[in-house]
Amino acid sequence: AFLVPYLLMLFLCGIPLFFMESCMGQFGGTGCITMFRMSPIFKGAGFAIVIVNLICTMYYNVIISYPLMFLWMSFRSKLPWEDCDNPWNTPSCIK
Repeated sequence: AFLVPYLLMLFLCGIPLFFMESCMGQFGGTGCITMFRMSPIFKGAGFAIVIVNLICTMYYNVIISYPLMFLWMSFRSKLPWEDCDNPWNTPSCIK
């Protein structure tokens, strides 16, 4: 259910905006913030791109930290997930 609207918006908005930003950056020879000063209607678009990239970077760092945490915990002699006496276990935990 998620894939259809995602692909639709990717092809209708994402790819054309990517090519527009690439062409404008190559034409102007500037970064994304100064590039959108060419037209007053796109004044905040450069800052929006930077803010969205920062938010996505923070989100993906959290996602990447979970496998690293499990990798680190897997080198211990007693694994935290091998028994049912942990505070996060539910009553239906099976040993």
